[in-house]
Amino acid sequence: MGLAALAAAGAAGSPAARAEGREEPEKALSRAAEPEEATIRRVVFLCPRGTLLTVEFLNTEPGRPAIVHPPAGPAITLAPQPSGSGFRYGDETRELRGKGREVTWSDAGAPPIVCTERVAPPGGTEPN
Repeated sequence: MGLAALAAAGAAGSPAARAEGREEPEKALSRAAEPEEATIRRVVFLCPRGTLLTVEFLNTEPGRPAIVHPPAGPAITLAPQPSGSGFRYGDETRELRGKGREVTWSDAGAPPIVCTERVAPPGGTEPN
């Protein structure tokens, strides 16, 4: 689910809606079954030729998917994969693996690219 969909879904399940009893029943049931609200950690990586790779880590705990916004193409949700060290997400044709501030992005037949975490300037904002 993308950020816009998460935001739209969250409006009906907002604290104000819950307090006023306006929360949809399906949302209330799914919230009761989930141990915590979804949190997203967004990290921007600088890649060769000044391109950006953005990754949204969902709930920052093991076993949760990541949404990858590659330098070219649409966003992709990847499932976590076993990794000896660091982290790894992938599917049949794409893989994101990383350790520390560096990631390697592989996409079907294209050469892998290595990207480094972009640190936002103090008081600044990260790009979209």
